[in-house]
Amino acid sequence: MNEQKKAFLKSLISVKNLAGRVGMNADYLSSILNNQKQPSILLARLLTHEANKLVQQPYFEITDFNPKDK
Repeated sequence: MNEQKKAFLKSLISVKNLAGRVGMNADYLSSILNNQKQPSILLARLLTHEANKLVQQPYFEITDFNPKDK
């Protein structure tokens, strides 16, 4: 995820709260957001869905969470 989108997401919701919404550990989500870890395609889709619910439009993409999956 690029820095602009990451900053925008963090302005909408805390990492801990987003992690809780998708049933994952906040440290692991932080690693994903910092491009240190790659989630499964299923988890990337779930994160994309939850993030887009916050902005009520398709702003975030699966590749923001998992650049390998397009």
